Amino acid sequence: MLKKRACKHCVGRFQPVRAGHLYCSDTCRKLAFKAKNRAKTQAKRNKKLSEKLKKLANSAFGLYLVKELRRVGSVEILQSHDSQSLDALVKLRRRCTASGGYENGESQGYYELSHIYPVSGKERVGLLNLANLTIAPKTFNRKHGTKLPIEGYMGSSIPRDTLENKWKVADSLDSLEVLKLARKYVGEEFDVWLKKHLISQTQKSAILKKLKEAGYDNNVLKTMGLRELKAIASEEEISYFSLDKEPEEEWWISREELERLGLKNAIFNHLDLYYQDYIDLEKFITFKESPSEELKFKEHLIQQAFLCIHGQPFSELWKDKPFSSHIKTELNVAKMTPQDLDDDDIL
Repeated sequence: MLKKRACKHCVGRFQPVRAGHLYCSDTCRKLAFKAKNRAKTQAKRNKKLSEKLKKLANSAFGLYLVKELRRVGSVEILQSHDSQSLDALVKLRRRCTASGGYENGESQGYYELSHIYPVSGKERVGLLNLANLTIAPKTFNRKHGTKLPIEGYMGSSIPRDTLENKWKVADSLDSLEVLKLARKYVGEEFDVWLKKHLISQTQKSAILKKLKEAGYDNNVLKTMGLRELKAIASEEEISYFSLDKEPEEEWWISREELERLGLKNAIFNHLDLYYQDYIDLEKFITFKESPSEELKFKEHLIQQAFLCIHGQPFSELWKDKPFSSHIKTELNVAKMTPQDLDDDDIL
């Protein structure tokens, strides 16, 4: 009789009936088989995610994320992120790039993602999330610099002295290692996001791939800038991203950002009148002063909007009077039918 042995699955001792008898029951045998398959499936999933993380390190968003983590020197600026908030961060950055315009496919960078609470604060560190980022003109962002929010909207931040060494982004880490640290910090939600995230190649990577396929030396191509690569692609009649698009107007972006951040004050309300007028709804606005004065008024509105968003002192007055005193709102009579109108319709 064979000696009793431990079941390979439940480790309980049982009496084998043959030399190759490894499990105490059919149930344990089936469970062990399922566990083995699960392990293989998980190994394949981990391998795919690891490969995708490498691609992320060379993508536009991956490069942006690494740059921001290096600026602070910690992955803890990703505090409280989950798969949905990471996806929203990607969309906000894409919106910023698209709104800044293109010339022959190259981003004009008219707008930047501006930190409301700066990352360089001595006592607190601004987080990398939608509550602390806003699309702002590059000129405003650079002039604003590292000013701290002092009233109203304060952005999102954490105390600097709470940052832990284990989450520090050391200078010696390469881009992939920085992303691995970020993945470890965020946890499972990072993998959930990464699994569904569609990684877009940079323009340069896309053209390099096509030119390499056309027979060009990849080592030589890597030394060239984007414009040089596009010139070669044009000669070879190889298509590439070549969109021309003017930057979106500042009043549109400022209104959009006020709404996104929930700052629906007098500034938003008056920018929204321009929005309603633009999309040709039932009302339109008339400025009570000259066109040149209206331009100054609109510029003032926009400036106050970005100050408000960044937690800086702002005004809801122009020429010491409320915004509403400079404009009047009227019904768009051209779109109304006679029965829609009465004596009180003209405001």
